[in-house]
Amino acid sequence: MPRYELNDSHVEALIAYMRTLVFENIPGLTNTEIHFATIVARNSDEADRQSMLEVLKRFFKDKNANTRNESGRASRGAYYRDSMEDSYRAWVLHVWELNGASDSWRKQLEKLYADEPVFALVGGMGEGSWRPVHEFCEDNGVPCIFPITDQPEGDEGFYSIYLSVGLRQEARALAEELKSVWESVSSSECGDPGPERRPSLEKADVPVIMQVYRPGSEGEAMAKAVSDGLEGSEWPTEVRAVESAGPPSAEFWRSLYAERPGSILFVWLSARDLESFERAIPVTGTPDRPQMVVLSETITGLDAFRATGALGAQTRVVSKFELLDGRNRSLERLRAWLRPRGIELKRERIQADSYLAVTLTSSAVRHMRRNFSREYMIEIIEHGLDNSVFRSVYPRLSLGPNQRFASKGIYILRTMDCDPAEWIAVDDVSAR
Repeated sequence: MPRYELNDSHVEALIAYMRTLVFENIPGLTNTEIHFATIVARNSDEADRQSMLEVLKRFFKDKNANTRNESGRASRGAYYRDSMEDSYRAWVLHVWELNGASDSWRKQLEKLYADEPVFALVGGMGEGSWRPVHEFCEDNGVPCIFPITDQPEGDEGFYSIYLSVGLRQEARALAEELKSVWESVSSSECGDPGPERRPSLEKADVPVIMQVYRPGSEGEAMAKAVSDGLEGSEWPTEVRAVESAGPPSAEFWRSLYAERPGSILFVWLSARDLESFERAIPVTGTPDRPQMVVLSETITGLDAFRATGALGAQTRVVSKFELLDGRNRSLERLRAWLRPRGIELKRERIQADSYLAVTLTSSAVRHMRRNFSREYMIEIIEHGLDNSVFRSVYPRLSLGPNQRFASKGIYILRTMDCDPAEWIAVDDVSAR
């Protein structure tokens, strides 16, 4: 716990702030219950929604199982009677479903909150910008604990805390490190080319970057963030949108290669949209063949590590997640919780993020005892996160005052030698 030397003016300011805190009539809190909500936007994937809700609902069920006779102990006892009677609450989970585009969410949230006030939001998910939820929470003083979003708001505010900066974090790291990433590409099919064989970075030889995405998707947000990051640099960028209802055909990719031979491809598409990518790759030595392909694990998932086939040695994957070996070790704690409850681990990130959010919330509520305060709960999570034994699928997590994003690092990965199953970091870069 940090300690600060405060002068008289600082103490006066602190006292003035503490007098603004209200510990009576706290929304979502009764004498017997504490109410939480999780947001489920209908534009998110159905399987992802169910995976998140399965974890949250089961945790709440376990929390209220009364296995230690908490309700009975709250009404009697000697030394601890007062604090236990005031602190124990049954947990109630509300599922707030949001419909339509994200710009319509604010009005829906206000109605849901008016109908059933909650103490905090736990987890939650939705495609697109999280700004409406962020602004709702800041305006109403409602904590939002680790929503599953790849387009969170900025550092401004206090009540919303996120696991990562999302796509902006990946785009920023890629733009900042693009020169070294490009130089890491081998001119041969395998191995590191060595400095004397690395690609030239003379301005006339810098290849065009072609960004491919589907309009309205997270890929479009990623492409915009990358373009913003490269604005004014020596790297020329162009975009190509996939307009077809189904996955782009092999002919789409062939025409793209022919249009910009020897380009760099930033492919911000789902695994389904990459079904024909490998079939269309030009043979080695032809001028149409891309010099480098970059994908995002956030957008493509684990298929990012196998989607490019023969271009594996020229492929780079941007990832905000822990390397696979370390990730599997971290997930063992989640598996140990899921297995006896008969829950299958099928959406690793979704289930792990949900479990982390609800366990940290539980720990914070327990440490508050009878001092129920939304601000205090957030500060407990800030102080305790870096000591958490479970970190979901991220390499490191930490928070502090004015820090709203827990994971701050990015990996840019390449294959090791000729083995498409082994991926190592080009650099462990930090986009701050």
